[in-house]
Amino acid sequence: MATLARPIISEYTRMPANVRRLDANDVAVLPLANQVVRVLSGAAWVTLNQDDIIVKSGEKITLYPDKYPPVISALDNRQLVYEIII
Repeated sequence: MATLARPIISEYTRMPANVRRLDANDVAVLPLANQVVRVLSGAAWVTLNQDDIIVKSGEKITLYPDKYPPVISALDNRQLVYEIII
């Protein structure tokens, strides 16, 4: 009797809308709004009002942008997972 092969089902985890992921060397421009960014894993390089800030896993930062939107990127060649709280 022939056995049927089962299809391989890859796990897909749906992240909440306010949780975002950046791979190494990716950059994201955040909204021009007062907000809190909490790093869930990895480390973030945040540029805010021409200042560079490093935010590590478990830490959070409150962003008060001036005339330029904040920019966030993954640090140390690792994936970054962060949450935006408005």
